[in-house]
Amino acid sequence: MPKGSVQAKWFEENMPKVNTLRLNTAADALQSLKQKRADAYAHDAATLVVIAANDDSLRFVDDPYQLSDAAMSLRKDESDWKAYLDAAVARMHEEGLFTGWVEAWVPEDIHSYYLEVFETTRPDRR
Repeated sequence: MPKGSVQAKWFEENMPKVNTLRLNTAADALQSLKQKRADAYAHDAATLVVIAANDDSLRFVDDPYQLSDAAMSLRKDESDWKAYLDAAVARMHEEGLFTGWVEAWVPEDIHSYYLEVFETTRPDRR
C-alpha cells in the first residue's frame, strides 16, 4: 500500500501480524500485487472499484474494515471559500448533479457504488 496511507496505518495498528509493504505510490503498490509480490492491495473503495472494473485479473472484495472520509482542505480563516464549497456540494445534492456526472463519466457497471456512497448519510451523521 502507499506510504503514509490511512490503510497502512490502520493495518499496522489493528492487525500487527499482517506484513505490510509500503511503497512510494499507489501505482507501485498495485504493480506489486499484479506481479505477485503482494497478496492484496488496500486503498479507498472508490479507487478499488475502478481498478477491479478495469482489470479482469483483479477482484474487489467488498469487506470494509474502516470508515473514513475523502475530503478537501483549505487554509484557516477562509470562511468565504468554505461557504462556497459547502454551497457547491449542497447544490450537487439538491439538483442531482452528481448522478448525471456519474452516468456520463463512470463505467455503467460501477454507477451504483458511487451513487450509493454519495447519497447515503454517514453513520455518525444519522
